Amino acid sequence: MKIDLSQATFIIPIRIESSDRLRNVITVCCFLLETFDTKIILKEIDQTSVFQERALPQIKEFVGDAIDNLTHIFEKSDPDDHVFYRMRYLNEMLDLCDTDIVANYDCDVLLPVDTYVQAQKMCTGEYDLVSVSYTHL
Repeated sequence: MKIDLSQATFIIPIRIESSDRLRNVITVCCFLLETFDTKIILKEIDQTSVFQERALPQIKEFVGDAIDNLTHIFEKSDPDDHVFYRMRYLNEMLDLCDTDIVANYDCDVLLPVDTYVQAQKMCTGEYDLVSVSYTHL
């Protein structure tokens, strides 16, 4: 049975420039969709959609019908502009959210399950913002 995070949407801006990043985004999406009843909006910015071609089929195979909670948006980038406009992409994804809680999420991070649950409880309680820090091991 999945943990109820239905009041939350994870927004993830991404450019998949390495096999490590590809593996991480697959892992994170599978973990979130398999563990929680939640939504993900993933915006990929690049010349071609690596996510659509390589990640999405693997995620669909792993999570089945939960894939319906994943929205993938692809934006073709200007080949001469190598800047990743993270804040602009986050703001665009925020406009698409229909939940009260939004998690600005990084595709290279997995946290203990209780961290997600506690953050949602805090946001539905007396807090307007919860920041979770982590360290790389």
